[in-house]
Amino acid sequence: MSLLQPLADLKRSCQAEGPTQVENLMKLYSIRLNDLDLEKAVRHYLSTPKKPIWIQPNELTPLATTTRRLLQQALDKRFFIRYCDDANIAETSFVFEMKQKLHPVYKSPRHNLNTVILQVCQQRGYNGLTACAKREKVHQRIRDQLRNLLERVADPHDMHDPTPSLAPVYYDELEEMFAPRSTRPQAQPTNHFQRRLDEEIDRWMNDPIEPARSSNNKPESVLSFWERIERRGDYRLLPKAVKVLFAIPMSSCQIERDFSVSGSMVTTQRTSLSQQNIDMCSFLNRNREFIDLLQCEQIPRGQHRLHTPSCFSFPLDADPDIYMDMDGIMDDMMANFVSSASLYEEQKEEF
Repeated sequence: MSLLQPLADLKRSCQAEGPTQVENLMKLYSIRLNDLDLEKAVRHYLSTPKKPIWIQPNELTPLATTTRRLLQQALDKRFFIRYCDDANIAETSFVFEMKQKLHPVYKSPRHNLNTVILQVCQQRGYNGLTACAKREKVHQRIRDQLRNLLERVADPHDMHDPTPSLAPVYYDELEEMFAPRSTRPQAQPTNHFQRRLDEEIDRWMNDPIEPARSSNNKPESVLSFWERIERRGDYRLLPKAVKVLFAIPMSSCQIERDFSVSGSMVTTQRTSLSQQNIDMCSFLNRNREFIDLLQCEQIPRGQHRLHTPSCFSFPLDADPDIYMDMDGIMDDMMANFVSSASLYEEQKEEF
């Protein structure tokens, strides 16, 4: 029971709605570092912070010892192998670790990710130098993945690098004869956008800013924190990456819940909604912290047409060649009606 209780609590917390992915990742780290470490004591399931109860490894029954070892092997095979196998390091997307890097409380990997990598590698037989090398590979892979995401969410004007104008260079006769330009090393242009990405990531990792806390010292959610930071304008690209990363569900239970709620929401109106509207409604319904409809700015009177989505407009309003004023339409309708009525009266008199 003492071994299964932490795993059950983790599974339950993964099913909650909210941006708690990083907190659940820290719980998984704690289970691997403490509860499933074969050389450490196990916290009793009746233990409390004021009265802790521990079970030493030599006090465990053979069944509990075997269960602990099998749980450790299964968890390493399905998750922690990403930190010690080179093939898995190169193929893993490290979405959870990118979320951790953007979390204001757990962004420093010194006491969480680094400790897990070194312990897992050493328990699998790697020496200290090899474990440190794999740690650096994991960090580089996480950084590369985060930079790729920032490139995708960046606006086009952020990615534009102005091309510097080069002044004409003239060479004397000896240089033209014995040192042609084609044989000289060419200066590579500086990628200002890539440098801006690295600068923003490094500045965030060294930023000592803390999240706001309530009266009971509970920190604000990561989305509330980044919403406040985005309004301050300290970072331009990282808030966009946060919205993408924390919209990814934590568990299969959340994915199934999203499909169920979205299906129930659009089934009755599927024929009258476009696909993009269904996707947007589903996203906003499952991610309430991304937008507060009550805080949206009021549209000025007479400007509602400027804020109407293009999928709501008809070609008749957009194409000036076929546009007709309502008076002309009503005249044509009345003319057709009168002609039809007169024709009907003439046919009736003939019969």
